[in-house]
Amino acid sequence: MNAQPIPAPVFLRLVALCFVLSICSTPATAQFFRNGNRDMTAGTVAGDLNLLEDATRQTSVAFDTHLESRRNQITKVETRLNLLLVALRGDAATLRQQVNGNSDPEDVYRTFHLVEYGLANAWGYANEIGYGRSLEPYFVGISNHVESLARQGLRNPRVQKPSLSGGYSTRNGRRSEVPTIPPPNEIRPDQERRSDAGNFFRRLFR
Repeated sequence: MNAQPIPAPVFLRLVALCFVLSICSTPATAQFFRNGNRDMTAGTVAGDLNLLEDATRQTSVAFDTHLESRRNQITKVETRLNLLLVALRGDAATLRQQVNGNSDPEDVYRTFHLVEYGLANAWGYANEIGYGRSLEPYFVGISNHVESLARQGLRNPRVQKPSLSGGYSTRNGRRSEVPTIPPPNEIRPDQERRSDAGNFFRRLFR
């Protein structure tokens, strides 16, 4: 008795389902959800990663725009803070790429730690040089996204969380006066990149 061939639409669905299951069961993804909140989904993780990257980009661009307006008055400490913000933005982008690419959990843990450390370092330095008040709304937004991802299992449970520098500091007993940097624009969860969905379907059918 000859076996009946599986109809093409059904076969394609089975192939797609197997592919999706293989992605969802990779060590990295499984590790994140095992350590994080069971109610979280892959879509929530992807959305928070996009929001984190957007928040770090917005912070870097805002400060860079501020420096461009000052031109020849830029100081060495401002240049250093700008480099810290650029590095933070780069680490956030790397983290998103690693999670979307199902990298090894230890690699993701290291990059997430770099993001946390970079945020603490930039925030503390901004306070020291007098930009704590202007940049605090930006840092608070980034911190919220970092904490959301940590609850979903991206923070290595064996590594202690760095302390963040909330509030702005004083120098010589007086609050430092610096030009005001416009507050960040609100980033909504529905502003996720279309490229992520495009990459998923390209992987699905290649």
